[in-house]
Amino acid sequence: MNIAKGVRIDGYRIHCDVIELRSGQYQLAVSSYVDGDPDTEQVWRAPDCEPCSQLAEAERRAQRLLKRIKRVGESGEPVYGQ
Repeated sequence: MNIAKGVRIDGYRIHCDVIELRSGQYQLAVSSYVDGDPDTEQVWRAPDCEPCSQLAEAERRAQRLLKRIKRVGESGEPVYGQ
């Protein structure tokens, strides 16, 4: 899975971005928008996600997180499974 391209679910495009913090650690941010209309983008807090010290680990977590998305709510917020 390419985290840069994200996934398409229920008419939304979902991305999980890896953001480098000032501390040098990496945090995940999930964004969604109506597929084909990036102006509708919203950013959501990644669930149960502590910052990572290694970029590779953060990228692996991003891939796993995208795979956990089961559907997208009416507001555009991703709904996760286990």
